[in-house]
Amino acid sequence: MPHYKKLANGLFFLMGSFTAHATSLEDAAVVTVEDNLGILSAHNSIEITRLDTHTTRSSLLPNLSLSANTSLNKSYTDQVSGNDVKAKYNAHGYSVSLSQTIFDLATFYKYENSLNNIDIEVIKLEQRTQNTLSELASEYISYLKTHAQYDSTLLELRSAEQRLKQVTRNIELGNTPGNDIYEVQSQYVRIENSLQQIESDLRNSLTQLERISFYSFTPSYDFPADYTPVSISNQEFTSLLAQLNQTNLDLMVSRLQIEKRQSDLHESRSAFLPTLQASVSYSHDDSNSNVTPPDTGMSDQLVYALNLSMPIYSGGSNIATLNKTQLELENEQVLLRDSLNDYQSELTTTIETMNRQANSTQHLKDIVLANYNSFQGIQRAYQLGTRTLTDVLAAETKLFNSIRDYNNNIYDYELERIKLLTLLGSFNLDLVANMQLAMIPRDAKEDVIDVFTRGTP
Repeated sequence: MPHYKKLANGLFFLMGSFTAHATSLEDAAVVTVEDNLGILSAHNSIEITRLDTHTTRSSLLPNLSLSANTSLNKSYTDQVSGNDVKAKYNAHGYSVSLSQTIFDLATFYKYENSLNNIDIEVIKLEQRTQNTLSELASEYISYLKTHAQYDSTLLELRSAEQRLKQVTRNIELGNTPGNDIYEVQSQYVRIENSLQQIESDLRNSLTQLERISFYSFTPSYDFPADYTPVSISNQEFTSLLAQLNQTNLDLMVSRLQIEKRQSDLHESRSAFLPTLQASVSYSHDDSNSNVTPPDTGMSDQLVYALNLSMPIYSGGSNIATLNKTQLELENEQVLLRDSLNDYQSELTTTIETMNRQANSTQHLKDIVLANYNSFQGIQRAYQLGTRTLTDVLAAETKLFNSIRDYNNNIYDYELERIKLLTLLGSFNLDLVANMQLAMIPRDAKEDVIDVFTRGTP
């Protein structure tokens, strides 16, 4: 029997809706980082937080103000005896004031919190970028997985179509019982229906890729048919657990949230402490009134002030705020421990899954080869009359199912690997570039059967 890739010669599927540009995973990642609106929004959040920091810091810096005034005054006094008094004059003046907070811990801790907010937003940007790239890569791999199913199902359909024609011809010649056609037709329709569902899944996958990247494209790179997953040793597992605690982005945000709550606690405690502020002001007034002293109409004033404010009682709000902040800090610490435990469990499960998939690769390859040889033998036996058509169809189904199982195992391993690297907080453009190095153009990828049977008789 010729290899299945040869059976499909000239019959490669071209879906009319697949008009997007062919793109590598690395190219798609670069475009996504540049155009994804969620990432752009995260950049803006950093700048907004920086401006909030400037606003908070202004309370710790000197405050200089200048004011000026001018007025036109008219007055009339009705006297019982003597002449009525009429006055008309203008007055103007200006003042300059400089003030400086000397001691105000509440404002200082607010400023410290605003700096923590910047650090949090920076990590959230990295987190948003990583999650977006991870989602893109996972969808890219899922598309490749679905397309591998499509390729093998298409070959299966072509084989079923060829067999249907052959059985039909044999029935016409009287070489085959007429009821054999129904079993062949049933298998052909079943495969055709599966192919239509896979085509729908491919279109949906492309839609998801466009949603993530804001760019219409078709994945054009794939893993080679003989790609071999690598298992993770116990020593590497221990190292990855330690790395998780230090580099997981969610845990990093949680630790910064704890620092923020600690500043909140200091700020709440500072509400019981005094504040000290110094100020100096100068004012000049000039009035040409002739009825009020001083007789020149001009006066100057220079004032130095030192203001001490000591909170005594505010209805219990300070105490309630302090207790609330203390509980919020304790809650953040509990959440950090809980998150660390969850991520450690998730990491362990992911590595266990990857190792199982890596160890299954050779077994699945052996199963494909065994089913291929079995199918060839059963088909020859059928031609000799010692096997039934049902045996041939069953053997062919087992062969294509084993090919799909082998391919699915490769792609599932890569999906788990993406999950692992995301947990470790290291899924970035550099890592996408490394993944790209292991891929080849899809049109250069060989069929699994061709690769596995190369060099065999």
